[in-house]
Amino acid sequence: MPMQRVNAFLAAFLIFCRRHRTISYALLGILFFLLTALSQLDVDGSNLWLIKTALTLVIAFAIIAVSVHRWLLTLSIVLAAFYLVSLWQRIPEHWATLTYTIDLAGTLFFLLITAELFRYVIAGSEINRARVFAAVTGYLISIWFFAGTYTQIARHNPDAFTNINDIPQTRLISEMVYFSVVTQTTLGYGDIAPLSGRARALVVAQALFGVLYLAVAIARIVGLVSASRQHDLNPPRNHDPPTR
Repeated sequence: MPMQRVNAFLAAFLIFCRRHRTISYALLGILFFLLTALSQLDVDGSNLWLIKTALTLVIAFAIIAVSVHRWLLTLSIVLAAFYLVSLWQRIPEHWATLTYTIDLAGTLFFLLITAELFRYVIAGSEINRARVFAAVTGYLISIWFFAGTYTQIARHNPDAFTNINDIPQTRLISEMVYFSVVTQTTLGYGDIAPLSGRARALVVAQALFGVLYLAVAIARIVGLVSASRQHDLNPPRNHDPPTR
């Protein structure tokens, strides 16, 4: 009985959060804050706790946003739990396998969230505010997916990118997030550039992803808006036979 009550409360809470617009606003706001605040991260990491707190909130809100199916909720919670362990608890450097596994779990988590939000945008049959928020949120969260992958590459091969050898480990993720933003928006400032084959392949994949994501998402949203307006201008007629 107690476990059933907990499950019922959790289900009710998730439904409330998904329907409440404040969750969408908060998720987008925190994402924008993270992407801009990371560039101001101190070298010694003294203000790293603020970034960790904001990222934890993003993970929590992202789980709520995609908690439509039980299997998806369970998988996202498991992946997020691994990532949060490394986020808040320093792992010894000699535990390389564990560090790699946890980083991989975090990367897969952001990939899962991005894919589910994109599916929600594409599979919808009507336009609403939630679908627009999902499109923007999926685009921003995908930046974290690529940033996490870049970080893994840089940790295993410090020569994979230019101008990162002298960067402290506390700032590596912030530099990779910056590089991910620059790559996905195709700005290409050139202060950080890929050198290894794996890094270059991932950069090409992200640049193509950024362009195609916007093209497909905008086309889908415009199509839904057009269909909605067409439906309003030409509402379906009632073909029921007249009653005598």
